[in-house]
Amino acid sequence: MNHGSAGDFSRAWQTERMTLLDNREFINATVRAVSGGIPGTNKQYDANKVSSELIEMLFAELRDSSGVDLQTALTTLGALAGFSAQMAIRENLIKTGKMPEEKAFVVAKTNSGETYYFGDLLNEILFSNKPDIVSISGMVGGAAQQSGAKTLPDIGDIARHVAGTVGGDAFGVPRLPPHHMPRNPPIELLDRFWNPMRNFLVVNVHSPTQWPLVIALAAQKVIVMAKDTLDPALAAQIVMESMIPLASVDPAKIHFAYFQTY
Repeated sequence: MNHGSAGDFSRAWQTERMTLLDNREFINATVRAVSGGIPGTNKQYDANKVSSELIEMLFAELRDSSGVDLQTALTTLGALAGFSAQMAIRENLIKTGKMPEEKAFVVAKTNSGETYYFGDLLNEILFSNKPDIVSISGMVGGAAQQSGAKTLPDIGDIARHVAGTVGGDAFGVPRLPPHHMPRNPPIELLDRFWNPMRNFLVVNVHSPTQWPLVIALAAQKVIVMAKDTLDPALAAQIVMESMIPLASVDPAKIHFAYFQTY
């Protein structure tokens, strides 16, 4: 399990809330309080309220003198949503002993020693169009259509690109117009924001299976909110270009990837 890819340095945040959520002592105290499990699994919560708070925290950290860069915000939400799908499987099935990693994922290793994770369980969370399953891409695409998008991202094309760039420099690099690229690469945004946002979700959402949907709901809201300044079809593309590759990234690369003591 990952023990903090970014080392033990103190990260600089603009708000006291994110400083607290990213604090080593906070996560350790929370883990101790629930004996390493996820508190209150399957208890009711207000997904609308939690997703709105998540947006507020993200925007507060991304805001500068020119405002909030929407491309960076959507890229961050896409990366968080994709990675949360993998980590929900790990927290709910692997960590609890219900399923070994090799059954939960198709594990791909490159010649350079990197590891990536794929598989049907992950795809259901990301892409499923079954009537009884709500997927991240379905929620994002629905928001784009609601906001007037005439076309939606080609999920198959993005997935093929991701598979074809595994282990290479192009992996996880969004294919977007230059003036719509995020200010930071998706992997950097994920590494920065995952620990505090995951800790926030642990406290407020409780069931890891709901993490991807709450983050996807946040992405929905931003797409709708920004429809007059950012083409909703492009907004959905921005989310997908980070969501799909970052769902497969090795947790060892992400700062405090697991909910555990450090």
